[in-house]
Amino acid sequence: MVPPFEQAVIELEVGEVSKPVKTDFGWHVILLNETRAVESPALEDVREMLVEDLRRAAVEAEMAILRSQADIKLIEDPQMAPGAVKNFELLSQ
Repeated sequence: MVPPFEQAVIELEVGEVSKPVKTDFGWHVILLNETRAVESPALEDVREMLVEDLRRAAVEAEMAILRSQADIKLIEDPQMAPGAVKNFELLSQ
């Protein structure tokens, strides 16, 4: 939820209607029907996702470091078609 919407919901009691709330998406009037406690998932259920997120973050951080240290020159060749990078026959020439 966007912060103004979330704050309005937090302040409501069950069955209560909010005053108009403005967000980047427009104006809202919120009716809180119910609240529920949500259990956190077990570590084993989310371990693989967490490990993948950490790996991705580490790779992105390393790539940012390498890009900042690299001297990258983009050469635009009007004769080079974008699809040519997939043409592996060009490697044998």
